[in-house]
Amino acid sequence: MRKIIATISLSVDGYFCGPNGEIDWFVLDKEFDDHSLEVLDTVDTFLFGRTTYEGMANYWPTQGDKYNPEVAKRMNGYAKIAVSDKPIDLSWNNSQQLQGDLIEEVTKLKQQEGANICIYGSGDIVRQLTDAGLIDEYNLLIDPVILGDGKTLFKGVKHRTALNLNEVRQFKSGVVLHNYTLQK
Repeated sequence: MRKIIATISLSVDGYFCGPNGEIDWFVLDKEFDDHSLEVLDTVDTFLFGRTTYEGMANYWPTQGDKYNPEVAKRMNGYAKIAVSDKPIDLSWNNSQQLQGDLIEEVTKLKQQEGANICIYGSGDIVRQLTDAGLIDEYNLLIDPVILGDGKTLFKGVKHRTALNLNEVRQFKSGVVLHNYTLQK
């Protein structure tokens, strides 16, 4: 069975984006890219909420090669599933839309053949899938910044979710990776 891996950057005070969705505070450097490639080498599909999908679709096909050609190759080449009940532009290579019951559809995705599924950002999706026990692994990257306000990742989660800590890695930039798996 495929695993779902959520990779999320958080501020020290627990926000995954600013109050208006700002992510300009993310620390993006070689160590972050190396970690991204480690994750990307285990997946073949991305699962995004509409807002994250649109941001990624506007960036990776046009500017990704300038940032990191190896990451861009994977971002542009892998299957992408955008979760939205509203119409969405699916012109980004290998994109499709998931409509309907999120939990039911993601459960089916996990049972399909293939490599793992990665979620970047997409707080609403992470919350719903956390409640359903469908996220197998969390890569929480704590960036050395205090935002003071923003959107919290797990606000609204209805069920306690026990996790196993597998790894803590400090990057030279001050980012600290906490890798957790779902306790079963």
